[in-house]
Amino acid sequence: MGRDGPTIGVISLHTEAPREFTTEEVDFLVSSSSLVAGAIENARLHAETQRRVRQLEQLNRLGERISEAGTREDLYEVVVAGVAELVQPSVCRLYVPGLAGLRDELSLVASVPEEDNARATIGLAELGPELSRARRAEEALLHVPLLAAGDLRGLLELQAGGRGLLADDADIVETAASQAALALVKLELIERLREENAIGDFLQALEDGAGDGALQAPARALGVDLTAHHLVLAAMPASDTPDAEWAAPLERALFRRFTGVLFDARDDRARALVSVRPDGAAHVGDRLREIVDALAAPVLVGLSAACVGERALCSGFEEARLALRGAAVLEGASAVAHHEDLGPYKYLLRLGAPARGRDSHRVAIAQLAEYDLRRSAQLLRTLEEYLRNRGSISATASALYVHQNTLRQRLQRIEELTGMDLRSRDALALDIAIRLTALEQESERIQDIAPLA
Repeated sequence: MGRDGPTIGVISLHTEAPREFTTEEVDFLVSSSSLVAGAIENARLHAETQRRVRQLEQLNRLGERISEAGTREDLYEVVVAGVAELVQPSVCRLYVPGLAGLRDELSLVASVPEEDNARATIGLAELGPELSRARRAEEALLHVPLLAAGDLRGLLELQAGGRGLLADDADIVETAASQAALALVKLELIERLREENAIGDFLQALEDGAGDGALQAPARALGVDLTAHHLVLAAMPASDTPDAEWAAPLERALFRRFTGVLFDARDDRARALVSVRPDGAAHVGDRLREIVDALAAPVLVGLSAACVGERALCSGFEEARLALRGAAVLEGASAVAHHEDLGPYKYLLRLGAPARGRDSHRVAIAQLAEYDLRRSAQLLRTLEEYLRNRGSISATASALYVHQNTLRQRLQRIEELTGMDLRSRDALALDIAIRLTALEQESERIQDIAPLA
């Protein structure tokens, strides 16, 4: 009998001829069996301790090999081989999610030994009963998830070997699985950073105009068809003090609404390449306005014309930056400007922030801006709408949501402050003066809208 009461063995004594065993002989056997039982238990404990020490040493070495794995494929092989060495199952398999875009399945990526008849996938819906700890002691299969920050990164499936799967095998496999999950997170981060760097380098090469087909190979690696139609997007936060993660919501929204997006963000600048159908470029601006309007933090977005080929894409980056200037100067905060919609202002925006000088139109515009700031008025806004509607009182009043008499009073006040006769002034010159003033006010931010080198 063992120390805790269970029977751990039997000593059977046979005589050469039939006879009764004496009490002394029975007592001797009972005493001897107790000594033998203690020796067996001590030997088993010693063997189990040695096994645990070996497992911990193997687990330590496995952890080192896991941390040294340079790719996911290397990690997969290291994990299944190491776990098989740890607990000696007959089969050790590793499944991971997300292969071939199937997010509702786990796919087999490694097995020791290699098998031809193993199930290739496990549905996520099956994982409830598969992962139940109560079933571990009842079945010949042990399932251990690879978890990192609560996210499922994979699943280890172990089939019992000759000695079976012991209760503490699950604990040591869970430790190995946790190490593997963290290593997967690290490798995914490294891969994402490499991909981001590759995207940034590719977009920079396009912007620099590498030409001569030098970008065909990196384009194929990133899944970009340079012979297809693309739009170039440039973006920046509308706020002077943007959140560090200002570009992340825009990036997520672009990936949800469009296919074939390459996105690159650096500090307070972002750029993207968006694949479009030949007849779909006109609708992208509307979709982008919906995206930008839904963002919590306002951003400015400039969009190029449709581009096909490396040369056109090189020009597309310049068009997107000009449109971004237009979004800052012409449209206002949280706006999307398309290069094709800039009209004659595309030429004005190419000039950058002009030098200040004496000009009656711009002096008048500055007076109105100062008056609006001091009195919380809207005279400059009123003049803009009046010019945009070509001097139409009814159209301007409707655009400003004011009564026509109110509009006439504002126009009269503008003439009194500036000394201008709005009926005789050149509307184009006034409009250009307004845009130049806005361009000067935005000059510090706009001059920074340059290639993301």
